[in-house]
Amino acid sequence: MELMLDIGGTMPLPMAGKFLAGIEPCNMLFVEEPVNGDTPRDLETLRTAFPSIAIASGERITTRWGFREYLERGALDIIQPDISHCGGISEMIKIANMAEVHNVRVAPHGPYGPVNKAAGVHAAAVMPNFLILEHCRMPPWYDAVQTQGLTIRDGHAELPTVPGLGVELDWDALDDHPYDRKLPLDSYTRGDGSEALV
Repeated sequence: MELMLDIGGTMPLPMAGKFLAGIEPCNMLFVEEPVNGDTPRDLETLRTAFPSIAIASGERITTRWGFREYLERGALDIIQPDISHCGGISEMIKIANMAEVHNVRVAPHGPYGPVNKAAGVHAAAVMPNFLILEHCRMPPWYDAVQTQGLTIRDGHAELPTVPGLGVELDWDALDDHPYDRKLPLDSYTRGDGSEALV
């Protein structure tokens, strides 16, 4: 079984280099965001220094233009567009096509529920460079908000054969749990006006 590790972009470059050197013998499937995902130069530096470790990033990149520099620099082995952020199925497939030209694989990010997951499965089905699809099933909500969903068997999603995405939401269950903003929206804004990485 191959493992992946999500560092979440929390390490500065020197620390990330030491960390990757330490886990190099572990033969990971990939390491996600060993440094901030907004730093293609640092990702490229790590990828060059550790060619035996696949480097992945991209869950916060929102368009094919955003992925362009990462692909042209050779900064990543694996990109992770999120279908909810990058513009939907059509845009994700365009991003995957760009990545294929650069011999980069795609491991879509997607922990946002059944609709996100179903859309990701449909997109992945037509990607020749597809690697793995993130699956986060937070019980009991994941199943409670749908009356029909994907079949996941032995770690694989079956491609739906019904019309649409193959998901039917339970609107009554969703109505029972309306959105409740826990924090004011400005809580992620620092005193200098910059936005915190979340």
